[in-house]
Amino acid sequence: MLNEIKAGPRLQRDGSTGEARAGQYSEAIVSQAHGKYHEAASRHRLFFAANQAAKALPVALHQTYTGLCVSNPRMSSVNLAIVRLGWAESVATATLHTIGLGGGYDADAEVTHTAALTVYNTFVLGPHGQANADDQATLPTAPVWIEHYMSAFTSNALHGTSMVIVDVDGAIVVPPGAYVAIFALDACTGFGSMMWEEIPI
Repeated sequence: MLNEIKAGPRLQRDGSTGEARAGQYSEAIVSQAHGKYHEAASRHRLFFAANQAAKALPVALHQTYTGLCVSNPRMSSVNLAIVRLGWAESVATATLHTIGLGGGYDADAEVTHTAALTVYNTFVLGPHGQANADDQATLPTAPVWIEHYMSAFTSNALHGTSMVIVDVDGAIVVPPGAYVAIFALDACTGFGSMMWEEIPI
């Protein structure tokens, strides 16, 4: 089958049949009809969890965890594609520190849910998903750093930091049996949030 696209702009009415549009170098021209997460949200596949009270992140990578952890149960039928995360400090820090995302995987053991958070669908009143979220948990394996997102200054002499919102855009995928969590290099306290799409395997 021969596929052709025609260069140049064209005006078409609703219901008409037209050709795909190309640029001057034969590149396909596309545009976004809605926000980039609208498709997943409107199909009830986008979820979020957030700390409802400030939590102290543990120093470095610890299996005894407080903060915001999102885990995918071993018997889950979906992968979690992380699309967004946030962190806002609520207490002045004493030292320089780094905030980032860490994670791990265990084929045999689950995250132990000490203090669960409610997982919400971004489609208001939408159905529940399969992932779990906690602000206190015991991790089944030692976590490793995945990506670093923020470096903060000390509060006494240097400027403060604003809330961090990171568009991960689905680049980090959490399969069944895996987890991700917000970690800090040094002790700090604040509010975390995470959003993800649940994609059938």
